[in-house]
Amino acid sequence: MKLEKKEKIKKDIGERIEYIRNQKNMTKEEFAKLIDISGQHLGKAISGEKGLSIEKIIEISNKTGYSTDFILKGTISNVEINNKKIDKIKNNLNSISEILNTMT
Repeated sequence: MKLEKKEKIKKDIGERIEYIRNQKNMTKEEFAKLIDISGQHLGKAISGEKGLSIEKIIEISNKTGYSTDFILKGTISNVEINNKKIDKIKNNLNSISEILNTMT
């Protein structure tokens, strides 16, 4: 496999990991702790500078509900579409709750 293709794959995986982190409303430090790596390592994985082991990819999948297919290839299943909708609803409910708390 050409080096450029490997670099693109790492960058694409990093972008999807960052997407998952944002969807879970986690800081980089929280997400790194979730999968037991350093914040610096996570930052390099997100930027595509470094890759993550398959074990860490599986751990991300298990702990976030996103499939390894999504993390590795960007393939979205119906379950993931539903997870995204649920996450969005949770975020909206949290926002509404915060607004209501300021009104009382």
